[in-house]
Amino acid sequence: MAMKCFNEVDPVCGMVLNNFAADFTEDVEGKTYGFCSQKCKDAFHGNPKRYIENPASHIGVPGPSQIPEKQ
Repeated sequence: MAMKCFNEVDPVCGMVLNNFAADFTEDVEGKTYGFCSQKCKDAFHGNPKRYIENPASHIGVPGPSQIPEKQ
């Protein structure tokens, strides 16, 4: 059963999570982060701060601070 999570996309690979739910999750500082696979969850676990501050930035997916605001 998938668990509701804080993020809409996997912070490691950038994959969109279906309805903000994921089978692979990890709690950090009171928030539940979801992942598309155990591999992404393991990568996140090794350095969660990196992926929380700049989700999927290592693969060229823009993080929230890099997306221009609608005018």
